[in-house]
Amino acid sequence: MYVHKYNTRSCTKGNLKVKFYRTKTRSMAISIKGVKLWNDLKIKYHNIKSLQKLLRKCILMIIINVSLQCITNLISSNRNELICIYFSTN
Repeated sequence: MYVHKYNTRSCTKGNLKVKFYRTKTRSMAISIKGVKLWNDLKIKYHNIKSLQKLLRKCILMIIINVSLQCITNLISSNRNELICIYFSTN
């Protein structure tokens, strides 16, 4: 079910309506998480007709995001070591 029929940004992006929930347990339900995940996807993914292609693109997107996050964490955790190495070589 789409958000509404009026021509707004939320509607034109193909967003779905998130069901109302009160508890944390309910917020973890697939009917809530799935809709939120769909709404967070880029618009270009909404137009993919094949489920296999959509899954492939989503998995690739997750791998890229996790890789970037790991690299960022590695750099931030080793920042002092990298600075020492840089200054010791110059």
